[in-house]
Amino acid sequence: MDGTIQGIDRTMQLPKELIHHMLPFLLTMEAARTSVLSKTWLRAWSTYPNLDFTERNFTKEPSFKSMDPGFKEKDDPQIEEARERFLKYVDKTMIRYHNEGIPIDKCRLDLTSIDPKWAYFVDNWIGILVQNHVKELEVSVSDFSFLGSTLKKHLCHGTIKLYSLKMLSLRRVCITEEEIQNIISSCPLIQELRLHSCRGLKRLQVANLHNLNLVSVSDLEEVEISAPTLQSFMYAVAKDMPGTFKIDSSPHLKNLKLTNLGITDDFVHELLRKFPVLEKLNLSFCHWLEWINISSRSLKNIIIRRCMRLLEAKIDAPNLLSFKYDRMPSLSITITSPPRQWKPVAIFRGNLRVNHLKWFGRLRNFVSSLNCPVALKVNLIGWPKKTMMEINNYKGMPICDQVPVIEHLELRAFDDMRCYDSLLDCMFWTCHPTKLSIKSCNKLNKTLIEKLCEMLMEREEDPCCCSSANSKCWRHHLKDVEVGCFELKNEVERPLPWKTLLNLLPSLGEHQGICFKLNW
Repeated sequence: MDGTIQGIDRTMQLPKELIHHMLPFLLTMEAARTSVLSKTWLRAWSTYPNLDFTERNFTKEPSFKSMDPGFKEKDDPQIEEARERFLKYVDKTMIRYHNEGIPIDKCRLDLTSIDPKWAYFVDNWIGILVQNHVKELEVSVSDFSFLGSTLKKHLCHGTIKLYSLKMLSLRRVCITEEEIQNIISSCPLIQELRLHSCRGLKRLQVANLHNLNLVSVSDLEEVEISAPTLQSFMYAVAKDMPGTFKIDSSPHLKNLKLTNLGITDDFVHELLRKFPVLEKLNLSFCHWLEWINISSRSLKNIIIRRCMRLLEAKIDAPNLLSFKYDRMPSLSITITSPPRQWKPVAIFRGNLRVNHLKWFGRLRNFVSSLNCPVALKVNLIGWPKKTMMEINNYKGMPICDQVPVIEHLELRAFDDMRCYDSLLDCMFWTCHPTKLSIKSCNKLNKTLIEKLCEMLMEREEDPCCCSSANSKCWRHHLKDVEVGCFELKNEVERPLPWKTLLNLLPSLGEHQGICFKLNW
């Protein structure tokens, strides 16, 4: 007992600096509650350099009536009262930090709306933050407050002086090209520039930023960048929106991500020639691509996601470590890479929205064509009734050829289906996974787990399911099964007796998953 009391006392007397290091690992409200533990913890919380003022922590979640364009928050006394408490709390905290000269490293100000009467306070708070040498400032205003109305935000026409600014991120802000140019020209030390869905901004031109290493933009029609230190460029546009970009004098670019752009194979080939040290290439929703030929000694990671017209890909990348592909398995792919370089992270994701069994044949051919360990993610969703009937007819399909062994198969159920046994038969006809995982033990996934367990138990109880000696189904090729349970947040597995898994299944929650290790 004395040892326990002494342990608690030592916790109460931890140095302020150590407590400051511990607080970021807690949620804001949890961190605030530590102030009642002792005077030491109260002093640590009162001088904590990372401030988080999130209005939702003071107000209830918005009701449906508050989402109405004609609704005003003053119509709900409880919301108005909570907002007043929030304003007084922030103002009192800011004044105390200012009067006591307490340093501020980070500050997050998350508002549900901007009331005209708050303008004075927000101005004063930002002034205090600047005087206290704030290093990172985030201001967020939720969208729902502006339904049915227009928020006009005018930038100050005076000189903008942010000589120490290293990262600028604007999202859903109304701003013009002239205004953004004024800001950029006054921030010579910017290292990261992020502009996403900014109304009024159609064109961006960046030059003379000699420390710029990352640019991430979206919904701009034209982007021109001249930055010798640029290492990462991400550019996305909305569907059917024109988008062009030009990058000059950036020989050190290592990461390139393009989304929804109308690019061709020739354009990609020119990019690879222009950026000789490019290590990561991500092409998503680039529907003009029909075939692609990638040749690069520097590329280590390639992602091709939902390029719907892409039919053929040839990749020559001797230093390639991972390849991720997200679409139906209709791609004819050839990858030239030393097998020793591969890590088991090649991923295929597919939704089973098809009307015939050719899907499984295509998937099998796709997996067989990859000369590396493969991981598949398959979503069981939306099968037509005709396909269900076809699949049921193929229950227990014989193994005619050598089935490709894959590293990992992850299944997710999105629809309540009655033919999981037939679907699993088809999957095991397609490939033999050494690891099969089902993340999240929700209702639909539990049904899938139950059916898989039943099939595995039937395999041991009835090994004579196939009459032909030369043609056997997957049950005759599976030698052993081990089962584990894991938490989604860390995926650390703990073994389970798989034959009693059905009894344990009701106690498992959505934050847990099941992993089957299969020995073929």
